[in-house]
Amino acid sequence: MEFLPENIRLEAEAASLELLPPKSKEIYDKEYSLFKTWKTENAVQSNSEEVFLAYFLQKARKYKSSTMWSHYSMLKSTLNVYENEDISKYHKLTAFIKQQHSGYAAKKSSVFSREEIIKFLVDAPDDNFLLIKVVAVFAVSGGCRCDELVKMCIEHIEEKSDILLVHLPFTKTHKKRSFTILSDGFGISPIELYRRYLNLRPKKTTTSRFFLTYRQGKCTVQPAGINTFGKMPSNIAKFLNLENPETYTGHSFRRSAATLLVNCGADITTLKRFGGWKSDKVAEGYIEDSLQQKIKIGNKILNNNNIDAEILKDKNANDEILKDHNVDAEILKDNNADAASSSTDCLTVAALATSSTSGSEVTVTDINKIMSKKENEPPCVSFANGIQFHNVNFHFAININK
Repeated sequence: MEFLPENIRLEAEAASLELLPPKSKEIYDKEYSLFKTWKTENAVQSNSEEVFLAYFLQKARKYKSSTMWSHYSMLKSTLNVYENEDISKYHKLTAFIKQQHSGYAAKKSSVFSREEIIKFLVDAPDDNFLLIKVVAVFAVSGGCRCDELVKMCIEHIEEKSDILLVHLPFTKTHKKRSFTILSDGFGISPIELYRRYLNLRPKKTTTSRFFLTYRQGKCTVQPAGINTFGKMPSNIAKFLNLENPETYTGHSFRRSAATLLVNCGADITTLKRFGGWKSDKVAEGYIEDSLQQKIKIGNKILNNNNIDAEILKDKNANDEILKDHNVDAEILKDNNADAASSSTDCLTVAALATSSTSGSEVTVTDINKIMSKKENEPPCVSFANGIQFHNVNFHFAININK
């Protein structure tokens, strides 16, 4: 093994520790400690696929599959950092966890409809709900997470005549986003609502965070915490007397915004740009759950069937016409002969209609026989194959007799 100076080794270890997310490092370390304790209690000396299978089998008896995936991810990261162990190579282990996940449906936060949001903004009194109303406008307009609302500062909001331009420099995916709030669209004026709340800001406030605690029609100097934002959708649901208000969580604002956007016909690219998602999976979930998308798909299926029925109806009608009016070469020949004998200068037009499904073909010779009143007359003008309409070919020819 190559010798490394002590300072280099320590710096390498410090760099490895940064591989764990700083915000969740404590939780990751706790999961790693639980695994180490389990090994000690069961007299396990080393790591192997059998060891991890036994460990997660015991977890499967206590936790849901989604929790198991979370524990697996944390343990994989900590073992990689602390013991240089890569458990992703254990395919039986991942197959076992996937099997536990089969048929599992994750619980999702309930969403608000456009009408419910407007009703709350219009009917809820400002004395008790002004902060929640302003948060609802910002969160739905920008698809904001609770953490993004907590960190939103005054300098992130620009008022430009009849719109608000809001910047989100701190996001979960470390990707800056921005959005606008228009002067109407919520049944009220969102900008007037924003101004009313801004004017209540105490002058002695030292924080730059925009959302401050609101009580009895007044703002305090204390910034609103993340738990306050998490309870707001449930409070809205209770005001509107919606069923199961506890299912409206802090994520309901973001899910409602994405659902409203999809219902307006937004594609997956627009949705990803709006929400700042990197992968298609989450965005596809909103499209899949959209009622309007299901209705649109159903209409397309029904409309296609109606079009097919109309085409079949037209085809059957044309077949009946051909059957009842058996336009053949002999009839056309007789008609043209009579027309030619009635005048020395005569313009004759002949037409043959044949079904393209019968396999019969019309040739120049056929047309000449129809157009000529005598066998020794010069041939007629070359005919055109014409058009095809619902499996019926129409052929035209012109002959000038002098």
